[in-house]
Amino acid sequence: MKLEVLNAFAQLIAVIGVIASLFYLAAQIRQNTRSQRSVVVDSLAASLIHLLGPQGYDPNVMRAFIAATEDWYAATEEDRVRTVSILFTTFKLFENAWFQRRQGTLDPEQWESWTCTCASIITVRA
Repeated sequence: MKLEVLNAFAQLIAVIGVIASLFYLAAQIRQNTRSQRSVVVDSLAASLIHLLGPQGYDPNVMRAFIAATEDWYAATEEDRVRTVSILFTTFKLFENAWFQRRQGTLDPEQWESWTCTCASIITVRA
């Protein structure tokens, strides 16, 4: 009789241990998900800074970008070439942000700021 009671007690402790480990695992997964979201948002922001930073330091790049986005056809070929590379990279970055939004990584508020940024950067008039 004592062996059966001891066995039942051991099984009860094992079940409690399994349930506790499942709660711990769920908490760890939730924390990891938050951490990964932070990494993605930080990576997108760093990419945007890395992309747009040279424009602020090089007046020729900024002048070319402004000339090409204000009037594509009146801009010189050199200005358009510089601007195309900036626009292509910017579009790829915003495509990544859109993908992260579709995956649920970016919150609606974060996505709203990306759309506002995109609208302010991409103002090419044909």
